[in-house]
Amino acid sequence: MRESELVTRRRLFLSGLLSLFLAWGIAPLSGATPASPSSAASFSPMKPVNTAGPRETIADLYERTEEIQRLLSKTLDAYLASDRLYPSSEEYRAMTLGREMAQTAAHLMDVDSLPQATRSLEFDARMLLTLRALIARLEMPPLESIPGEEVLVAMDKDRWRIPGTMIEIRRMGEGPREGEWLFTASTIRRLPEWYEQLEPSGGEQLRGPAAISDKVLNLYTYAPLGLAPVIPLRWLLALPAPLEAIWLNQPAWRWLALAVLTIIGLTALRLVRRVSETLSKTKKIAPTLAPWGSLMTPVALALIVLVLHTTTTEVLRFSAPVYVPLISFYSLLSYIAMVWVTWSAAQAIAETIIGSGRLNTRSIDGQLVRLTLRLIAVFVALGIIIEGASRLGLPAYSVLTGLGIGGVAVALAARESLANVMGAFIVMIEKPFRVGHWIRVGDIEGTVEDIGFRSMRLRTFYDSLVTVPSSTILESTVDNMGERRYRQVKTTLALSYDTPPARLSQFIEAVRGLIETHPATLKGTYHVVLHDFGESSLDVLLSFFLDVPDRSTELQQREDILMRILECADRLGVSFAFPTRLIRFAEEDRPADHAAARAG
Repeated sequence: MRESELVTRRRLFLSGLLSLFLAWGIAPLSGATPASPSSAASFSPMKPVNTAGPRETIADLYERTEEIQRLLSKTLDAYLASDRLYPSSEEYRAMTLGREMAQTAAHLMDVDSLPQATRSLEFDARMLLTLRALIARLEMPPLESIPGEEVLVAMDKDRWRIPGTMIEIRRMGEGPREGEWLFTASTIRRLPEWYEQLEPSGGEQLRGPAAISDKVLNLYTYAPLGLAPVIPLRWLLALPAPLEAIWLNQPAWRWLALAVLTIIGLTALRLVRRVSETLSKTKKIAPTLAPWGSLMTPVALALIVLVLHTTTTEVLRFSAPVYVPLISFYSLLSYIAMVWVTWSAAQAIAETIIGSGRLNTRSIDGQLVRLTLRLIAVFVALGIIIEGASRLGLPAYSVLTGLGIGGVAVALAARESLANVMGAFIVMIEKPFRVGHWIRVGDIEGTVEDIGFRSMRLRTFYDSLVTVPSSTILESTVDNMGERRYRQVKTTLALSYDTPPARLSQFIEAVRGLIETHPATLKGTYHVVLHDFGESSLDVLLSFFLDVPDRSTELQQREDILMRILECADRLGVSFAFPTRLIRFAEEDRPADHAAARAG
């Protein structure tokens, strides 16, 4: 359709169904209580649709659209004849009633089977107008020749098509509308496409009901009626020609408004992100608010997408072929934002719980809180994904099957990572050690510095940092030296062989007395005995337990006891041996005899 012709149609046929959805839930500006217009007295928006058969469905469509046209024509004629910028209270009431009547008329279509994410009252109204305009362009058979339910049931048929078309009315076989004859969802999806295919060629002009329905639909599709509650309708119908240029079946003013809204939304999102980053860095100033800083960006994204979705649907009123992909994109963004909000909220709640409980942020208890809330967030996110996919038109069983297959693929590809996560979870539940404990895992020994979801970090005694996968911890024997009640000291005191037995006995008794009286030793469980005859020493076994809280205190008390043992040995004149070996030669093997034999 040429742009000049479109503009002319908008202005010439304003008295048609111009304000069918003009009053989009707004109250009269004057504040007066609206009265029910007399023109609507013969029709109630609460009257149920008649869908007893194809004939009744089509007849009801004719009746309701004609009634709406009569109601709004009279209302708009009165408005245009006045010099008021905005409609009166009674005119608003009539427009609202027309909208309610159109909502009821939309029940003639199986819109419930369409993707719920792309549906709205505005969408249902536009599809109703498109359906009426399309039927008006066809050579419809007389109503009396359209079969009723009894005829089709006798023929064992559950659907009927308008002759020569693919417009189909089908009997609902299940659901809350079982038994009703409705225009099918597949028909509703293709209405804009079929309507464009039946565009008059050349200079052919539509006449009668087809012309009225066509002009009303075009006016509703292209005119900025969604702005009428704010901007006077008279001004909206006099937009400059450049703003009415058509691209992808949308006027230029619509694209311009969308671009402005998108720029504003992106700018707002960027500002919120900066504030979020600033808040996250203020842990010293506001430690309780810092965890919630990361939640601001996804919440802002969700709100911005909601505003864009609502504005695009209810105010800008994009139509085919842009409406469905644009609204589907916004819906997808909104579900992504909700998943993001869920994940960020779980992290913020976890950090708040850890902070309020004064838990170590890297302790097992802290990690267990994080892991539990993250698992909850994963299940909630899966629910959001399934619901979102269903509302976008994907069957729930397909989504579940896809998630199952994807889960198996991920499990096979990342089985080591999953094993590490499960190992970390079991470690967090059983708590075999904590941060700060001295442990041995296989050949690795050190102090636990961090317990994560994939691995654990040990600080060795030569100050290196070793990362141990959680799955290795699960499969290995862990010796937790930090959980000892008492710490054993076991060594051998090597005394020289020239120590007299009496002095050796005195030394042993002195060491026993030292262990017995030392404040850090466990009484009654020590051993100080002559244990063995070594190659170069008399070996005295020294074994006792220290009652100390940690490794550092253990080393200090061990040093104190060993120093006292040295003092005791010095006092008694006992010397410690060092490795020696005495070699003796037999008389016949003297070196001189061998030399003389060689000389002879």
